[in-house]
Amino acid sequence: MFRFLTPKPGESPHPLQTERTAAAWFRQLPTTDVIGRQLEVVGALDELCRSGKPLEFDQVAAITYLDAELGADRGQLIAQFVDSVNSSGAVAERIWRAAYDLCGAFIAVYGKLLDEALADRTDARWSRETARLMARLVHYFGTDAKLRALKGERWIPAKWSELHGLYRRAIDLGIERTAVAAEPAGAGTGARTIEQEYLSVLLTQLVNTGTLGPSQLEWTLAQVRAWSRELTFEPAPRATCAFSVDLGGRDGLARRAGNETGEMLRYLDTRPLTMQIERSIAALRRPAAEPEPAGSQPAADRRPREAAGGRVAGHGARGVARAASRGQLRGGDTYRTRAHLPATGAERHAQCRVRSRGHRYR
Repeated sequence: MFRFLTPKPGESPHPLQTERTAAAWFRQLPTTDVIGRQLEVVGALDELCRSGKPLEFDQVAAITYLDAELGADRGQLIAQFVDSVNSSGAVAERIWRAAYDLCGAFIAVYGKLLDEALADRTDARWSRETARLMARLVHYFGTDAKLRALKGERWIPAKWSELHGLYRRAIDLGIERTAVAAEPAGAGTGARTIEQEYLSVLLTQLVNTGTLGPSQLEWTLAQVRAWSRELTFEPAPRATCAFSVDLGGRDGLARRAGNETGEMLRYLDTRPLTMQIERSIAALRRPAAEPEPAGSQPAADRRPREAAGGRVAGHGARGVARAASRGQLRGGDTYRTRAHLPATGAERHAQCRVRSRGHRYR
């Protein structure tokens, strides 16, 4: 299967030496077999990491080329997993394993490239790439967290320690807020920072409570990633900072008790995220009497997503999410939920109303 292991005469001993060789090799891979293509790429990346040889700077372009080319495949695999998880467990497991193995391969190779960049700080080329390499590495930590969340799994403490270590190193280098392309080759998704990618991982684990189904969770995580762009960490606590994270710890975001201290703590004000959630829920719960704009999503299709968005905003919305997944939500009922991401550090509760009809959920 791994055709790069038996190179033809005159060919490079490994296809991922430069962007040009990577492109030529990738074009030969099966175009209709997504899982088969992932297996070939995973094999190539694994061989590169286990070779024992230091990676060259030209290989950065080769890896980021593959990363960009496989973006659509990654999305397709997750969509296929979500679609098949309730109908065919064996198929869903195979799809999930392909996505997970690809994620792990990119974590390994970006980690090795980052080691090379940090080992040679005198080379300006490596220095220029350090922020991008670290951002992509943290991004794939987030993909790992998302894939595990879709199966109801959570990280072990050692994984948290590894992630926090990356963010601490970014702070030491002064690059945690350096904007880099969110996807290789400028995929049009806008620039993101290492801190934003790190926050996205933390929020993924916060949303992963086991109360949402895979389809609701996948949609919610995509929205939270977009909604959280305005969030930043504070080095000192403020009254509006509802959560904190210990950069030297072995866990993720935790709700503040009010007496946390320490140089390794960072504090998070979630008000920008809360406002984004409230605006999105308001848009999703359009009254039945209001005409649907041309090309908009039908109200019936929006209800599960509305319920999922409510879960991010409130503890009580778990009942809404369950009802939505069973198709039991109708226009007119009023639901009140306690905010999971409060506007202040005090015990204030934001209220969100979801239009349906009949009874009250409190």
